[in-house]
Amino acid sequence: EKAAEQGVPESIHNIARLYARGLGVECDYKKAMETYLKAAAKSFALSEYCIGTLYYDGLGVEIDETIAYEWFEKAAEHNLPVAQFKLGSLYLNGSVRVAQFKLGSLYLTGSVRQDKDIEKALHWLTKAAANEHCLAQETLGSLYIKGSEVELNYEKAFYYNSLSATQGSYIAQHNLAYQFAFALGCEKDLVIAAEWYRRAAEQGFHLSQHQLGLCYLLGNGIEKDPVVAVEWFQKAAAQDYASSQHSLGKCYADGCGVEQSYTLAVTWYKLSAAQGLPEAIHNLGRMYYQGLGVEQDYKKALELYQQSAAQGLAASQHNLALMYESGQGTEKDQTKDNRVISKAAAQGHSLSANNLALRYENGEGVAQDYGKAIALYTVAAESGLAVAQFNIGRLYEYGKGVPASDYTAADWYQRAADQGYARAMYNLALIYFYGPRVP
Repeated sequence: EKAAEQGVPESIHNIARLYARGLGVECDYKKAMETYLKAAAKSFALSEYCIGTLYYDGLGVEIDETIAYEWFEKAAEHNLPVAQFKLGSLYLNGSVRVAQFKLGSLYLTGSVRQDKDIEKALHWLTKAAANEHCLAQETLGSLYIKGSEVELNYEKAFYYNSLSATQGSYIAQHNLAYQFAFALGCEKDLVIAAEWYRRAAEQGFHLSQHQLGLCYLLGNGIEKDPVVAVEWFQKAAAQDYASSQHSLGKCYADGCGVEQSYTLAVTWYKLSAAQGLPEAIHNLGRMYYQGLGVEQDYKKALELYQQSAAQGLAASQHNLALMYESGQGTEKDQTKDNRVISKAAAQGHSLSANNLALRYENGEGVAQDYGKAIALYTVAAESGLAVAQFNIGRLYEYGKGVPASDYTAADWYQRAADQGYARAMYNLALIYFYGPRVP
């Protein structure tokens, strides 16, 4: 109090804080405001920021975002990091109500929110980050790695994520791990990625807990340990993270890291599917289709495949086409069958591409078209599907839609044979036994 009476701004500010927080005195925001103003008159930045906060939150005064902004700007110009971050956030989110910003004056409209001002947001966030403000560094790192509000820049993202991660931001730690995992703005290093995922996971961040689980499951940057993977999936799943719930379902279905239990697999798939995760909906459909952990129910399987197929999941579109083709859980429907299998093939689903190619080759349900058949077989074959490689070889051997060539046929048969496809081995053996035909 003596220092305050002598006009020491920091002491005046501290007395204002006592009134604002009700520490040793009755909470009195108006008294706090009066005292903050005395310190602010001496250009004490922290008091300027607190005045802005009182106006912004309507504590002891009516809410006035324009006046709040003016005080935040004063504090920011006096190099207070928290004020610089606040200003950057306001500009980034477009949450300050003003008609226009000018250096000398602000005109209040009271009803129209100013559009985002990314340039000013970056200006103040960068200043705050330079003053070691962790959230400002984190925000900049996230902005540059997403590239939605600002131009994508992995190098800048890496710089700011590194600064913020070192200060303990779990968001920055997660983003930094992601950058190391996929060589975004830095050299790929799965070991370092796993370590940063761990730091964020240990702070309870569900996304990092899930990714760390995947690291243990796949052995990425860390010794493979499915049991530990399940433990991390469980931590994230406990926070209702759908991807981890789905991963737990797969672990129980496969007996990976846990004792196999189709019943528990279904339980986890249902939790994840309830949140709309298409992969979980698909796998739940598969459980009903095969009668694993639940009573076999083709109609329920069809319904679930329809849901995940509608979200664009190629595997579901493929299975749905098979059910339309065979009439399982529904009446046979060639039109629906062709429509959904075409969607799956268009996404590069190898089995769908191969099956659709067979239809075009033989004119089954579609007009015969060898050109489309060879194109679809090629999509599937290039993805490594042995039967598609065999089918291309067969077309070349018999000259169906392409010039006959035992040499080209042998190349494709060889690819399929290398994967253990017996029919390709047999046809390849015949070509070698009789010798390739010369055109």
